[in-house]
Amino acid sequence: MGALDKSQTAQAKDYENAIKFYSQAIELNPNNAIYYGNRSLAYLRTECYGYALGDATRAIELDKKYIKGYYRRAASNMALGKFRAALRDYETVSRASGMGQLPVP
Repeated sequence: MGALDKSQTAQAKDYENAIKFYSQAIELNPNNAIYYGNRSLAYLRTECYGYALGDATRAIELDKKYIKGYYRRAASNMALGKFRAALRDYETVSRASGMGQLPVP
């Protein structure tokens, strides 16, 4: 991926390379919720909502306290027209933000 690291890739809005980077990272460490969460965001930005949903769900399975996973799964479900599922996750995010854990998309 050249000189760009993972955070610079996402910040540069190079989501295709971010997807590749996180896919490689997941191959090396498949139990890291953050890798799945970050790839989920890249999939959201490229409108690959089914993949985004799958990665967000996997991130939550790996770490139930990973609030960004719930937020990204809710956004994926909204884009897919699954409004009740999205609402459940947004409620989880809302409860967590009430405890001082503000999510960042």
